[in-house]
Amino acid sequence: MNGLNIGIEQINEQQPDVVPPANEPTNLVIMLKKAVCDESTAEYQYIIAGHMARGAGYCDVTPEYAQHADEERDHKFKLLKRLEQLGFMFSLDLINLSNGGNPWTPITTNNIPQQLDILIKAEADAQEFYKQIIAEARKVNDDITVQLIKGLLADECEHETDLRRIREQFE
Repeated sequence: MNGLNIGIEQINEQQPDVVPPANEPTNLVIMLKKAVCDESTAEYQYIIAGHMARGAGYCDVTPEYAQHADEERDHKFKLLKRLEQLGFMFSLDLINLSNGGNPWTPITTNNIPQQLDILIKAEADAQEFYKQIIAEARKVNDDITVQLIKGLLADECEHETDLRRIREQFE
């Protein structure tokens, strides 16, 4: 038997649990996974803010918060679908993928103007991160991801505009 005739058992013994390079996550995949975590956090923050809001403006913000929570959930599912299309499954590792913890300032107040300030900043941060993802997707010629993220970016811009409009009522 010559050296070229080796069995599958020998191959497995030589390279146990070696993952082919094609299955290694790219920087784009890592960014998309982080975006899933961020969208999950955003959804949660809007739900919490809606439950905590009190006082003047309550009737204005609670439906807006609920709508934004639904849209953030939709973003999360779109991102998960794209990861699946790229051949990657998502495992829940929120702490490692979201800047070492919650990327958003937690909502800890029932003061609506303070809540709005926190949420406006979070939406602006999301926009900046989505611009980075678009740049990364363009580097690897992933036009599908570029188009997906452009749509999410437009939603995040709209969220910020909606929140700023409501915030102006408190000035």
